[in-house]
Amino acid sequence: MNYQIQSIAQAAVAALEKLKLAIKHLDKDLYGKSIPLLFDASIGKHARHIIEMYQCLLYAIKSHKAVDYDARLRDNQIETDSVFAATQIDFICKDLLQIESNANVDVCCHGLSTGSNYARELLYQIEHSIHHMAFIKVGLSTLDISVGDPSFGVAPSTLTHQRTCAQ
Repeated sequence: MNYQIQSIAQAAVAALEKLKLAIKHLDKDLYGKSIPLLFDASIGKHARHIIEMYQCLLYAIKSHKAVDYDARLRDNQIETDSVFAATQIDFICKDLLQIESNANVDVCCHGLSTGSNYARELLYQIEHSIHHMAFIKVGLSTLDISVGDPSFGVAPSTLTHQRTCAQ
């Protein structure tokens, strides 16, 4: 496996594992509860969004098609069942660690299209995941649930900056 792809894939897996730990023990009521602070989205909706974005990328890479982020399935089971969502994360992580290609891909989103490659899209997925995990952290906080991991939903550059400031 290309070292660059391997390390990016490992970073993506690490982010997804954090998400899985945060959601897998939530019961259906908490996982699917509309949270006013999140404009009535739920933890499950944010988790589904993250998961399906990865699924779109992986489908495109495996099928040698364009990545179409608008064509997400919007699977209600991922959104309402945290155990099923955690299982989907496991499938994604396995695939991420097995793909060895840094193939060029066309990417479609919001009716726009551009060229990219697998590594670039993985980087995008990591940043996108962290962004939505920050919303999940806020949502869990409103439910009086602590994630327990202070790095959950925080960009690595922010963590580095915070460590630098603390010295």
